[in-house]
Amino acid sequence: MATLSDYFERICILNLPYKPERRERLTRHLAEQGFEKNITWVRSYSGDKMPPPAWWNAGNGAWGCHLSHARVLAEAIADGIENVLILEDDVVFQPDAGSLLKGFMKQVPEDWGQIYLGGQHLKDATPVAASPYVLKCHCVNRTHAFAVHSRAMVRMHQHIWHAPDYIQHPGGWHIDHQLGIAHERGDWPVYSPSYWIAGQDEEWSDISGRYNSRHWWHPTTWSKHLPFIWLPPAVGTSLHGDERWLHGGYNLKPDTFEDVGLDVAAISDDRLSNWLNVAAREALDIEKLPAVQHPYIGIERLKKIWRAGVIPWAPRSMERMVHNQLHNLRTHALKLSNEQDDVTDHSAIFQNASLAFTVN
Repeated sequence: MATLSDYFERICILNLPYKPERRERLTRHLAEQGFEKNITWVRSYSGDKMPPPAWWNAGNGAWGCHLSHARVLAEAIADGIENVLILEDDVVFQPDAGSLLKGFMKQVPEDWGQIYLGGQHLKDATPVAASPYVLKCHCVNRTHAFAVHSRAMVRMHQHIWHAPDYIQHPGGWHIDHQLGIAHERGDWPVYSPSYWIAGQDEEWSDISGRYNSRHWWHPTTWSKHLPFIWLPPAVGTSLHGDERWLHGGYNLKPDTFEDVGLDVAAISDDRLSNWLNVAAREALDIEKLPAVQHPYIGIERLKKIWRAGVIPWAPRSMERMVHNQLHNLRTHALKLSNEQDDVTDHSAIFQNASLAFTVN
């Protein structure tokens, strides 16, 4: 099985010393993945203990993040390292991460300056010819899992310290926003897998100051292949625990699983289609299945609109359904990466879904 050290000369994990629980969790997770070799734990800086300069306007947490990534880059440059993988201590990997990584690294162009194993595309990525699992990135957000090659290190280090860019954005400008400028300009080639290998685990964020659920931010294409779960209106919220595995929107009416936006979306099929696309993206981002509950949205109407299929809810069946659907997506990602032999194919799960994936 492929490991991180097969492809990256130095692997650094940023961790604040007063957060040992994150280090313990990630240590166990890396061991389960077979990724525990040649790891360097790097002491992160605290923006509270090392306050930012006057020109910084993004908060102490973001300043600490900035200093920590800059330190890793500076040391890699000073030591003459060919490439470095930088991970944050809330990173989480896919169950088939080793195989996905192997397939991706076989396909990624040799000119790469930066690789994202996880992130959020703020501008649509484009497919790379003859590399079906690789995307060329044009603006990626998040810093929990990216690698930098020596041919881009010096330019990147200079770029993230260009204070005028931060000053011009008084609303708060983080290091990932600054990196996005370089991506858009094409300062160095940036690539990513079309299905993310790494996400951010659920945790309290020092940067946002709030509790965040586990997130993946997969490209839109993948969510279009998730089936919707149809909930009868009479069910209410008595889902026997299945609500943990379903996403019906972020603004539910009291004592229901109805999103308030469905009252308007139900007026027309076009509006409903738009709502379904948004709900499916949100659901995949948090590893749940999208669900609909509304008195004016019957299962037959839903089936006509959502091409990936509709499944009526059955009590205490959603946990297994979620795991099967996510496994099916990873199986197709492995096929794109030419590593399909490393997992069992569960293609029967997608009874109505087309597997002709294109990248949005």
